[in-house]
Amino acid sequence: MAPDDARPAERSARHVQDWPLGLLWVGVAVAVLAMVAPYVGPGLNTAASAEVADHVVPGAAILLVSTAMLVLARSPRAPSPTLLLAAGLLVCLAGLWMVLTHIPLLSQANRGEAPWPGAIWHTLSACVALGFGVVWAAGAWGELGDR
Repeated sequence: MAPDDARPAERSARHVQDWPLGLLWVGVAVAVLAMVAPYVGPGLNTAASAEVADHVVPGAAILLVSTAMLVLARSPRAPSPTLLLAAGLLVCLAGLWMVLTHIPLLSQANRGEAPWPGAIWHTLSACVALGFGVVWAAGAWGELGDR
């Protein structure tokens, strides 16, 4: 039987098994970047609680989702395309949170109230997190379309 003649359930299982594990490992790297960005790059004069809320919490969410999907992808029961999409949307949400909390920082830098290097560094890590979430969700959406 040709691969295109496979039943929909078999096709779906094959696509989920082919889900790029490398993408999930990139998620771990993105999460680490998001969490450590305020502590390794150019600094800002902000409260520690703001750094935790704007970087550590969303980064931890991305790390949790990426790690959970890595564990599930390596188990005999691979995650469904729907679960992969939900996970990708959670990563998007964490990245969106980061980006939206950094828009005022860019405004402050534009007015000279914050240093540009720190503002760019913090915002860059947020944009990477959001971009990664969009790539993940789009890939998972494509998996749903192949069903």
